[in-house]
Amino acid sequence: MASPFPTTSPHAMFTPQAPLHAAALPAASPGAMLSGLVVSAEAQALIRRPKVLALTGWCKSTLANRVNAREFPAPVSTGDRTVAWVQAEVTAWVAARIRERDARLEKQQASQSQNAQDKRGAGA
Repeated sequence: MASPFPTTSPHAMFTPQAPLHAAALPAASPGAMLSGLVVSAEAQALIRRPKVLALTGWCKSTLANRVNAREFPAPVSTGDRTVAWVQAEVTAWVAARIRERDARLEKQQASQSQNAQDKRGAGA
């Protein structure tokens, strides 16, 4: 599955991320202007690795592997030796995992319900 998160190199863990597109930004709340686009405060917030690890439940190596495999948003450079993640991108990634889980559970429940109906129909 291709990642919706742009990266600039195979070493995405250590390179700045491509700019966000207007369509990828959340609806503006009391936001600020950035390059002519209105973005919310969350879209502008950067979070450091400990917060990302807490939100995902991963260890450092899993985070690095997922970023390098383009399965998780790439960080942005915040200095010579520091990186951070865009909070809105991490939040969107977590929300997508929750939606996938809910859809999978809904499908399982529908299948179980259909199987139960089939068993009742076969026994009559």
